[in-house]
Amino acid sequence: MPGYGRRVRVGNRHVSVLLLGVVLSTGCGGAERSEGGAVTTGGDASTFKLRVGDCFNDPEGLAESKGPAEAATVVAVPCTKSHDNEVFARVRHPGSADARFPGAKTIESFWTEKCGQRFEGYVGRTLEDSRFSLGALFPTKDSWGLKDDRTSSCMLYQEGTKINGSKKGTRK
Repeated sequence: MPGYGRRVRVGNRHVSVLLLGVVLSTGCGGAERSEGGAVTTGGDASTFKLRVGDCFNDPEGLAESKGPAEAATVVAVPCTKSHDNEVFARVRHPGSADARFPGAKTIESFWTEKCGQRFEGYVGRTLEDSRFSLGALFPTKDSWGLKDDRTSSCMLYQEGTKINGSKKGTRK
């Protein structure tokens, strides 16, 4: 079964999120959303379908991994529940559908810059003055080529602790 990957960079932690097959919906045990789009019931969620304002927990095995780890999905949860990460922006790389994968370092530089520019607009405080750190789910060579994946999901997290509530507009 082919895999479509995305990577998530969380501080010094690094995990490769592998989406198996072509099933991109949440399926059995999937997160449920309100009519407005907010996650209301926690469950598995495709990294391709995360939205700004979604909260989710680290993929299983991330804490133990010494290098890239793999997971099928992330577990989305209502932001009112304790969680590891919150999506605060989605940024699309300008590479065309037929463009070659520019390389992991180029993709990481792209999302680091673009996500960093959007952090203050979501949280209400600069990244440098915030207690939160920056991470992203971003395209891999396989997802770039097989799924025309050009979008990085920018996320915030707090090293070593869970987050409670959405951080949108909190100025923290």
